[in-house]
Amino acid sequence: MKSFEKRSLPGWNLFEYLFLRGFSAAVNKLPIEYSTRLARAIADGLFLFLVRRKKVAFENVARAFPELPLEKRRFLARESFRNLCTSLMEFFRTPSTLAR
Repeated sequence: MKSFEKRSLPGWNLFEYLFLRGFSAAVNKLPIEYSTRLARAIADGLFLFLVRRKKVAFENVARAFPELPLEKRRFLARESFRNLCTSLMEFFRTPSTLAR
């Protein structure tokens, strides 16, 4: 049985593009403090629901810092998700930053 691929859906790339453009426009209307909070909330949700990615993050932190206790490695894995989402949010805010 062939696995489901998003590429098989007609117009999927257009949907992704329109969604990201709309999200970017909405983020640019928010004050920077709110967009940063939103990025952290999104990161926490992704950390909770993307189990495979969370496992990869744990494994990478464990390889990089084997001497750290488990709780500290968990903290670093979660912070890596938050940092990624904050960086993406800053990227989405580029148009409003350049307009100043």
